[in-house]
Amino acid sequence: MTMHQPTLRDDDEYNGRETAHLAVITPEQEITPSPLSKPEPTEATPIYATADAIPRAARRDRRRLGILLATLAVAVVLVAVLGTGFASTVPTRGIVTDSGGTHQSIASDLQATASAQILPTIAPPHSVLAPDPNTGAAVQSRLIQAVATLRTGEIGATVDFGNGMRTVTDVRFDFGGDGSAARFAITRVYGSATGTHTQELIAIGDHTWQRVDEGAWSIVSVPVAVREQVRTLLPNVNGAMDFGPTGQNTDAAFGWSDTDRNADVTLTVDGATGIPRHLQQVTRPTDATLAVTYTGWNTAVDIRAPM
Repeated sequence: MTMHQPTLRDDDEYNGRETAHLAVITPEQEITPSPLSKPEPTEATPIYATADAIPRAARRDRRRLGILLATLAVAVVLVAVLGTGFASTVPTRGIVTDSGGTHQSIASDLQATASAQILPTIAPPHSVLAPDPNTGAAVQSRLIQAVATLRTGEIGATVDFGNGMRTVTDVRFDFGGDGSAARFAITRVYGSATGTHTQELIAIGDHTWQRVDEGAWSIVSVPVAVREQVRTLLPNVNGAMDFGPTGQNTDAAFGWSDTDRNADVTLTVDGATGIPRHLQQVTRPTDATLAVTYTGWNTAVDIRAPM
């Protein structure tokens, strides 16, 4: 086979380009390009893949495929781990069943999470109903407490016996304690069709004085039980009571039958403090009516010996 000398041609007339040197390959030297090889042409001379480049490309593709599969496996693990953290907010959907069992479609869950706005779950407030301070039981409880803590005060009372007979009484008292003696002062005015007369009594500790119609004071040998004298003018809070409104915003009314005193009782109370304001007691056998006004509750009083 005879090698032909490459022919050089001056091609300056062709588009004004510089001279191009082309290598001529005889038919015996030609190599048919492989369909698997990818030519990487240059601007000057075409280069064809050699015969040993085919297995290298296959190995490179296998390596790339292995790297891609490993990366995909890591991504699947990361998505599964992250999906566990969002299990409470990401709904389960896209269930696919195959021969290996049931699997959750991660792509469907991620798409649903991305398209939905996750809002924080706000639990409704737990409603706790506070006890009504204006119920009968609540006011009665405050009334009982007020009576139990009474120490000093002033009370006005009127008893109407009917037939023009009545008494008007003013009481001042101090139960004493902590080294102080109990004190008690009462002024009672009796009225009838024939006229009126006044009786006064003062008790301090074991000493008692009295006088009638503003006469001279005299010593009384029988001591006075201060608490018992005051108790007869206080509401008997141990009896059953029926609660009802009085039409005023701050007052409450009780009505009950007092079996101990054999009387029907109506009591008006300051709803906020439980302190009694007015009491009316009607004794059933005689229909005598006792009306009491509590003018001073735990207020200081001045009670002195008359001589």
